[in-house]
Amino acid sequence: MQDNQRKALAVIATSLGWLLFSLDLTVVTVALPTIGREFDASVAQMQWVVSAYVVTVAALLLAAGVLGDRIGAARVYTAGLVVFGLSSIVSAVAPSLPVLILGRVGQGVGGAAMTATGLALLTLAYGTDTAGRTKAVGWWAAIGGIGGSIGILASGFIVDSVGWRWIFWINLPIVLAALLLTARLRLPIIRGHRSLDALGLAATVVAVAALVGALVTAPDGEPTLVTSLVILAALALVIAVVRQRRAPDPVIPRSVMQSPWGRRSLLLAVVVNTQFYAALLALTLYFQTGRGWSATITGLAFLPAVLPTPIAMPYVGRLAAQHSPQRILLVLTGLGAIGFLLMALSTPDSPYAVFGIALLLMTLGTSAIIVAPLTRLLMAGVTPADAGGASGALTMSRQVGASIGAALLAFLAGGAALEAAGRAGWLGLALAVIAALVLLLPGSSRTGSGASPAGG
Repeated sequence: MQDNQRKALAVIATSLGWLLFSLDLTVVTVALPTIGREFDASVAQMQWVVSAYVVTVAALLLAAGVLGDRIGAARVYTAGLVVFGLSSIVSAVAPSLPVLILGRVGQGVGGAAMTATGLALLTLAYGTDTAGRTKAVGWWAAIGGIGGSIGILASGFIVDSVGWRWIFWINLPIVLAALLLTARLRLPIIRGHRSLDALGLAATVVAVAALVGALVTAPDGEPTLVTSLVILAALALVIAVVRQRRAPDPVIPRSVMQSPWGRRSLLLAVVVNTQFYAALLALTLYFQTGRGWSATITGLAFLPAVLPTPIAMPYVGRLAAQHSPQRILLVLTGLGAIGFLLMALSTPDSPYAVFGIALLLMTLGTSAIIVAPLTRLLMAGVTPADAGGASGALTMSRQVGASIGAALLAFLAGGAALEAAGRAGWLGLALAVIAALVLLLPGSSRTGSGASPAGG
């Protein structure tokens, strides 16, 4: 196989995996009210269809990267595709909500494997061709952003035309195509010896899962159960912090945690994804359950959130490469805050234009558009040897934020669909203020890594 042909196959194969991962982050959102009606599920129960996926991805992402280093990225990527495909079948035929949630956990396992090793496959395919690899990564990232947008738009049409189960069946031809292309790559297996603190990772996952469980069960659950989950989350968090400081190979690379901008980037990743997914789920409930719109109309109502992503991502990426990522993030956070304020002040009788403008502004401040400046901010104080681990930690933090956002929405909304949008708006506005404060706090001058990444 010629070198250019192998490179093209690698881009397509890995982009299909990233498309699947991004698609299934959002494709269930518009379908949730329909799924809830079929299984007679509450808002708290429905959010687990989202959280089961993102918590699993967050739990296994870094471990999958280490496994790829040990046995070969192509093997782990292929296994991820197979697991994702089989889990999509389980989700599509699920006779009950617990089985559907189990299928989503399986998709999270496959999604973590694909996401953790996709870029490694591109690196192997392009070798020393740095310029070509940079362009390939750009295509890979753009396709992922488009996948999330397609998921929101397509799911409404699919639900109304052939039923919600087809949002999972459509994964199978994509999985098959990616498997066939990956099998043709014939890339060399380069084994590394990177390790990971298993106890620290487990403690982190337990802390997130227990916190999500406490938020979801708080409105109607037994006080003893909620208290137990909060205590479990606190204890697990303490263990995670201790292991992060003492373990030889901590979950998050030490150069990230020693850099003020590294720590802030991970916190911002959690905050913005909490905002985004809380708003996404709130508006889905508001449009379908509160206003009685169909799934198709709801999907179309999200157009102001869908269209900016593929258009703005390349432009913001170029700006992030030339100017201060801190300033870019401040501007985007401010735009998002205005959107959340509009959403918070909305009433059940507000015209759609209010929500359309709010969606546009919120997307600019919280969606995949911010990944490029956020990544540059993160890398400002990270050593080259830790770049891969830092990138994995950023993706993990975003999935943690998504799970917390879904859980917070379930906690705040309860069964009040008409009030869900306003409550998510106030939550998003409060988090936007926190994000702005994180960006405005002066960096530590204790080390060189603490310098502000300001530029241009």
